[in-house]
Amino acid sequence: MKTVNKKNNFQRFLIGFAPIMLIWLLVLLINILTTPVTIINAEESIPFKIYTDQELQGQSVGSVNTTQQHGIDFIYTLKEGYVYPYVGICFTPKSGILSFNANSTFTIEIETCADKIIPIILNEHVTGFSGKNFLRPVQYELNTQAGIHTYTISLKEFEVPAWWYKSNHFSEGDLPIFDPSNIKNICIQNSLLSAVNTEEYMHIKQISNRANTGFWVWIATIFSVCWLGGYGIHLVLKKKKTAVFIPYVVTPSEEEPVDEWERIRNYISFNYMNELDMEGMEKDLGIAKHKIASLIKDNTTLIFKQYLNQIKVAEAKRLLQETNLPIGEIADQVGFGHVSNFNRVFKQYAGESPSDCRLK
Repeated sequence: MKTVNKKNNFQRFLIGFAPIMLIWLLVLLINILTTPVTIINAEESIPFKIYTDQELQGQSVGSVNTTQQHGIDFIYTLKEGYVYPYVGICFTPKSGILSFNANSTFTIEIETCADKIIPIILNEHVTGFSGKNFLRPVQYELNTQAGIHTYTISLKEFEVPAWWYKSNHFSEGDLPIFDPSNIKNICIQNSLLSAVNTEEYMHIKQISNRANTGFWVWIATIFSVCWLGGYGIHLVLKKKKTAVFIPYVVTPSEEEPVDEWERIRNYISFNYMNELDMEGMEKDLGIAKHKIASLIKDNTTLIFKQYLNQIKVAEAKRLLQETNLPIGEIADQVGFGHVSNFNRVFKQYAGESPSDCRLK
């Protein structure tokens, strides 16, 4: 009996958790196979270029120190000359395109000397409805803290600045929506809090972009909750099927039940105290014994012998608690030939001895 229970418990565990483990394994595999796009790291970086307001008669200057072992130092000084002085550094791949995904997360590891607001700009290659090509910037203002930190930004948080539409005489509806797969380069500009004639720096250690797998995690979580809920309800309903009806007074019905399971259940309930076997039931009921076994299993999750013993033990418990009959007589009345066999089976199913049951 214990071996059967262990086997059934293991089967329930497999049915309940195997699909969940499988889908989370798939999510893990997706995470492993989702290779980040590295723009700059501790060992190497793609080509870069400094740009300043000097192209607009400004005086701001910027330089890069590439002798650092981990990343690069971007050093800049804003100077008077242009109304809105600026300095930036752009990273452009040799292929000419950074193929990002709309659901990607953008990660930057950067060190600043103080709390800063640093514009991160992605320049998108766009073809207008007129057929003319443009570089359209999408920008995110990154709030950094002093020291070295890693920041993660969703590409969905980047927006086209309003000044670009105004200066290029476009409205938002004149061009296609933002397409991350057409990003040409990535630029990091001076802090919006920078003072004029003050040298500042930022140490850029790593920039990378990775497809966002949060969607798959969300799907796996919803599936897990729904599966466990549904499987739990299934177990509860299935457990209810194992309830045994014991007729204390045999009252044969005038009409024989049509339902085969009902006929089997009534037959066993009325004859459980006798030496039952499926061959005799097949003969008396006219139902094949393999079908009898199948119907018992489907409706109670028990095999024939377990179901029969459960009925006997249930009736024995009633007699122990409601009558003063000797245990030996009760054993004989519910169909056990020997008291020792009765004691063993009773303890297996009831979890206690007949004597302990009577004391309750």
